[in-house]
Formats: sequence, structure tokens, C-alpha cells
Amino acid sequence: MINKENRIQTTKNECRTCFWAPLTRTPNQVLKGIGRSFIIDISGLKILIETNITLTQAHRDIIYAIFIFNYKRSFTKSGDFRALFSISSIYNALNRRYSKETIIEKLKELFITKFFASPVDDKKIFTPFQYVNEFKPSNIKINDDRLDRLNIEKYYYLIEISRTYFEFQNYDLKILIDDEIVKKIIKLESAILKDLIYYTLSHNVLNKDLQAILYEKSILTQTTTKQRKSAILKEIINRKDILVSEFKIEIKKMESGRYGVFHL
Repeated sequence: MINKENRIQTTKNECRTCFWAPLTRTPNQVLKGIGRSFIIDISGLKILIETNITLTQAHRDIIYAIFIFNYKRSFTKSGDFRALFSISSIYNALNRRYSKETIIEKLKELFITKFFASPVDDKKIFTPFQYVNEFKPSNIKINDDRLDRLNIEKYYYLIEISRTYFEFQNYDLKILIDDEIVKKIIKLESAILKDLIYYTLSHNVLNKDLQAILYEKSILTQTTTKQRKSAILKEIINRKDILVSEFKIEIKKMESGRYGVFHL
């Protein structure tokens, strides 16, 4: 449990030790360009989502790692996810795939990421990733064997991920906090496979057209070239054995001759 009385109160302008200050790019600079746009379907309502920063595979790997490789996690009353972690814990969790400097840079970008949702004419802005606070080891109380390891780091960071992010991604939060599943997923190199697995497990997919899922997840779009489309399908089909053995997801041809996704 966090000792609230000893919290270090910080803001973006005041913080001197926070790993994300100063930002390498100001929000105004970033907002000049849209990183990505996609359409999601929530209960039959088509919603256009735009982001000011494209969330790369590195961003997503870090988000997933925070879910399971943390020292304490909890949910707020509104359903947002909070986690206490260190840079080293994420660095080691991802098998040193990214340098600590890269992890810090990607976290900086997450904290200035905004989602713009346009359900009708009105555009709403969401900030899914919030920096909450930083703590010294002496201000953290954890009643298990992880306490001894806290002294390794000088500072630990508490962040909050909005439930809106998971709604936009169309993921079931129960899957993301399943340590065993997430550990298997983040070992995969393919971002496409990761998205497909999260989607399939979140929705208990049965007999759904593979391409329909890829379009729904904006992995395929109307502007995707035939060559790129073939490469994406090949990437998935070539890994169908691991999908079955590790995640009980089967890719096979349906009566229509197209590939379908089945959660066994």
C-alpha cells in the first residue's frame, strides 16, 4: 500500500527527477500531425478514433509489460488501471529488447498521447495514459518478497491507464491481467499476431473470417496493397502452429475458401 502522506507531489513543470521531464517534444509540436486513425464499433455505433501519436509495437510491448511486471496494481472506482513499476522491471520483462533510454522515450510519448473520438459531430478528447506520481523505496509498502528488491531502484513510478484505452482497442481487461497469457504474448515478435491473439481471446472468437478481424483491428485497410495484404496473411498462417499450441487459436479454411479464426 502506498504511504499517501509521504507522496512526492509533482507536476510536469515542477518535477525534477521524473524520468519524463523535460519532454523531448512538446504536446503542441506533436499535435500538428495525426499519428493514426481508425474506426471502431461499440454496440453498433461507428466511432472514428484519431491519435496524435502512432502507437508502435514498442509502445504496446511496454504497456503489456506494465500490466504484469509491476510491484503493485489496482483498479480505481471508475475502472482505470494503476500500476507501480520501475524502468528496470520493464527492461528485464521485455528481455532487454529495448534499451532503457528507448523505454523512457516511449513512456514520454504515451503521457502526451491523446485519443480523439468522433461519434457524431462532437469530437471528444481522451488522454489514456496518465503519470500519477513517483516514489522512493522507503515510501512503498508491499507485503511480500518483492520488498527486498525495491532498493535496487532509486525511484518507482505510478501510472494510470484509462479503461477507455481498452474499450478503443476492443480488448477484455481480464485477458490483459492474466499473467500467464500476457507473458506468452509479449515473447512474440509479431505485432500482428499479438493483436490477433488479444482480440480472439477477448471475444472468444468462433468461426470468424480472418480478414474481417484484420479490417476491424485496422491491420488491413482499404488502402492496403495486395502485396502487403498477402504478406500479413502469410505471417499469420505461418505461425498457426504456435497459435494452436500456446493459445488454442486455430486458423483454418472455411467453406467459403477464406481463412477463419476459431478459439478452441
